Amino acid sequence: MQSALNLELFKQESSFTTLDLLKINVSSWNLGGAKPMEDVDISKWLFPLGKEYVPDMFIIGFQEIVPLTAKNVVTNKNADMISYWEKTIQRCLDESTNGDYVKISNESMVGIYITMWARRNIQKHIREVTTSSNKLGVGNTLGNKGACSIRFKYKDSGLCFACCHLESGRSEELELLRRKQMEKIIQTAFVKERGTNMAQFSWANHEIKVMFGDLNFRST
Repeated sequence: MQSALNLELFKQESSFTTLDLLKINVSSWNLGGAKPMEDVDISKWLFPLGKEYVPDMFIIGFQEIVPLTAKNVVTNKNADMISYWEKTIQRCLDESTNGDYVKISNESMVGIYITMWARRNIQKHIREVTTSSNKLGVGNTLGNKGACSIRFKYKDSGLCFACCHLESGRSEELELLRRKQMEKIIQTAFVKERGTNMAQFSWANHEIKVMFGDLNFRST
């Protein structure tokens, strides 16, 4: 019965759905804990094709935004670097598009940082924005490894993005650990981390799901 219902819905899909083209730039940069130069130019990073391709939305992720020292891992002091990159991104977007973008949300955890920007003319279609962080370092207790995520609805579609920094190393044991870390992110982002069991916040209940960052997988 369910399969027949799904088939009938598929046949009638065009009568109750519309298709939109949404251009999203998903960018990642492991800074290695290095302090950037003053007034660094990131325009070629965010707009590699110049005016030929101008995204509607940016999902920008960093890893090791601060050195992963014991002090930084324990105290989670990253506010200065987050402020620096917020201003740098804002300046780049303003200069490239005459101030056409607005920041929607961001999340950080030690060296991991994700931020979301969108064009002003689509901001009204973005709702239910939620962020999450998953600690995966040393028995899932420290934030030197893990993920920061953003999920939201664009019109009636759910989108989810996780900026990750997984365990490094080449052994089979570490390869398995990275896969388990990815599974942990999928299972707990937005659900356990934020103390909610609302089904629509789970990773599976999004039409578009992107996991990116420094995943540390090696080619063999």
